[in-house]
Amino acid sequence: MADPVRLAGWTVRFWFADQDLFVVDPVRYQNALREEGVAAYRRAVAAREHEDTFAVRYARERLAVLDGNTHGIVRLLGGVLTRPHQFVQVAEAIAELGRDDDVLGWSMRGIAETHGWQTGRLYDLACETHARRGEPLEVLGLRRSQH
Repeated sequence: MADPVRLAGWTVRFWFADQDLFVVDPVRYQNALREEGVAAYRRAVAAREHEDTFAVRYARERLAVLDGNTHGIVRLLGGVLTRPHQFVQVAEAIAELGRDDDVLGWSMRGIAETHGWQTGRLYDLACETHARRGEPLEVLGLRRSQH
């Protein structure tokens, strides 16, 4: 198995300097990075605190997901929460954490507070969650209200 700190160093170089096509996701690679590799990755991201590039923003967002930090997820992915896509990003990140009640909460709040074609994804997220929980009547009710 690779040394987690060296692996973290490689992911930082690869993601921040060598290319911008392949996404290096610390959430996906947390088992390989282990605690010490994640800590090294976190330090490398923190060292770029004044950079505002896609790579740095994405790394911060993914660390918030890795930490299960709902406030950080909302702040980094949702922003001011005025558009459906912002609610979608928050709900999808929280879905990764397996927090069904929160996915439903953010999806339903986005449906209530925004409008437009992107709310369709909020309905999808809510319906997927209800279906996973074995709640077909809730799915039916949401789909009826959507259409």
